[in-house]
Amino acid sequence: HNELPGLYGCDEIVKGTNKMLCVSEFIAKRMQVQANLSPKQISVVRNCISEKKFQLYDDIEKQEIREKFVKKYKIDHEKIILLFSGRITEEKGIDKLLAALKNIDKKKYFLIIIGAPLFDTNISTEFEQKVKQEVTELGSENCAFTGFIQYEEVSKYYASCDVCIVPSIWDDPAPLTIIESLKSGIPIISTLSGGIPEYLNSTAGILLNIDLNLSKNLSKAINNLISNPKKRKEMSKNARKIGNTLSSDEYYYDIIRELK
Repeated sequence: HNELPGLYGCDEIVKGTNKMLCVSEFIAKRMQVQANLSPKQISVVRNCISEKKFQLYDDIEKQEIREKFVKKYKIDHEKIILLFSGRITEEKGIDKLLAALKNIDKKKYFLIIIGAPLFDTNISTEFEQKVKQEVTELGSENCAFTGFIQYEEVSKYYASCDVCIVPSIWDDPAPLTIIESLKSGIPIISTLSGGIPEYLNSTAGILLNIDLNLSKNLSKAINNLISNPKKRKEMSKNARKIGNTLSSDEYYYDIIRELK
């Protein structure tokens, strides 16, 4: 699933394997070089989510959930709801997103941040404290930082939002946030990093280069989707189509096919 810093003394075991399954071509290519494997020893099985744990909702249910979140966080009905879901670490790019929001009219958006530095622990970091300070500066009328949310509840946050932002600045192999957004039919703004472009294309989102202009380009992309409801609707439809190909059934079928 992730690029490894080494083989941890298992070189001969890895080299003797019949098949290594990777979640993206990005990881497959890296592992082929790192482990000196032949192309026949490497295959890609695209990642998925558990539909039993990540519940999907119809349009009526989504509207009901959204109304609850609007009431809970006191969100102006006219605002577009943005979602960041992920670990609160530098490589996930949350600081780039917060910097981008400084160039966007606060009357137009509300950002919900869900996540923690290390999943369901009480561990805090200097980076997280910096993020919390920036959230405070944005104001509770523009942003909510929930901290860690149990996975069974996460799908409700996707159901309530209009756009999901995944501003990863590292080589993200195949982030579940992308798959969760696609399955939920949510337009995505993300980066050309790792295996992300293998899951997300321009019909369902906006992919940005990771460079010094990332925050500036995030601002442009967010403003683009905020001001274009027709585009959001079309991307939502396409996201759902892509998401339907990333089912747990298809995932297990792919594994079985590779093991034959």
